[in-house]
Amino acid sequence: MKFFSKNFGIFDLIVIIFLISIFNHLTYVVTTDIPLHAQFIKSYTDGNMPFQVNFLYYYTVYAISFHSNNLSILLFVSIYVLAFITFYKYRIVKKIIFSEISLFNQKPHLVSALSAFSLMLCFSLPSILFLDNSYYLANFPANIWHNSTIIFAMPFVILLFWKSLNQISDYKPKRLFIIILLIALNIVIKPSFIFVYITAYPIINYLRHKFSRTFWLNLIPVAVAISFVILQYYLVYISSSNNIKQAAVKIAPFNVLSFWTNSTHWYQVLFIVLSTIISSYLFPFVLLLKNKSLIKENMVLFSVLCSTISVLIFYVLSETGARVFDGNFIWQAFMCSFLLFMVCVIQLLKLIFKNPMGWRAYKIETLAFLLHIISGIYYFYRMIAFETYN
Repeated sequence: MKFFSKNFGIFDLIVIIFLISIFNHLTYVVTTDIPLHAQFIKSYTDGNMPFQVNFLYYYTVYAISFHSNNLSILLFVSIYVLAFITFYKYRIVKKIIFSEISLFNQKPHLVSALSAFSLMLCFSLPSILFLDNSYYLANFPANIWHNSTIIFAMPFVILLFWKSLNQISDYKPKRLFIIILLIALNIVIKPSFIFVYITAYPIINYLRHKFSRTFWLNLIPVAVAISFVILQYYLVYISSSNNIKQAAVKIAPFNVLSFWTNSTHWYQVLFIVLSTIISSYLFPFVLLLKNKSLIKENMVLFSVLCSTISVLIFYVLSETGARVFDGNFIWQAFMCSFLLFMVCVIQLLKLIFKNPMGWRAYKIETLAFLLHIISGIYYFYRMIAFETYN
């Protein structure tokens, strides 16, 4: 077995062991959503809670546990489900990077594996909130390790983004069905990315095809996605089983952010917004400001649109009722951050391999990316040493 391989090498095995170790710690030591979601599954099976509308993660753990309602078994299965779905995410990213750089580099197996793993380590830099001992809150890191459903959804978010990107560049009728399937999977795992997708995809589609026949055909998955979103909104916020929550969605700019950060004045909120935006997206900012022509690339424009819309959704929308300050409109920002970082890494690698000076021609961009990796390594240390994900 080779250390680095296009399919499966020793490095991939190391990644699996790393992931199992991390999720074991996050399940049994750190207070995360992983044991909470395992308790949800037990409550569903005991008949104490109605089954979630976004059910696929919960049902997957339940099915693999051979329909057990034993919490210890559910926790054990959760570790391996999350470890292997994250490894699947790593494999997808590795394959995408390999396909994009193989023409420009003599060691694409090594570069794609290391780049995919590096992307898993990326985290936002410390913002002004670090002074209040908060490393994660209100930032938009490219990776989230404490929430089971966003972890489970990420491979399908990446696939939906990439298949849709391919459809923009090279329309194929059969790919429409794959995109619709990926939309459905996102909906039944965690629909957050779909809120962004139904806005960003039509925009990039229009910019590339105007009102051509291809434009209208590419909107078929968007119409399906909107139908799914409407149905899920009804089931979550309107149906009788959820009436006790008295929940809805409202436009309330910075409502959740102000509560989370105890900000009472507009200038405090503005300062926090600027701080968290810079700390979350330093690498993409640096890369795109120094290489402005990259924004013309479909993948760059699409990922920037997704990230921009995702952040606006969090800042503008809020729930009402008991979940008003839960921040459920922030999840899509994490998903889109990863997409933006992945695309920017691909573009940086292409620039480096095409330039005779190599990485030395892009020292500032490389340094900015390394800062996010260092921040991610520190975040792992923080989770282990202080037993917190915040």
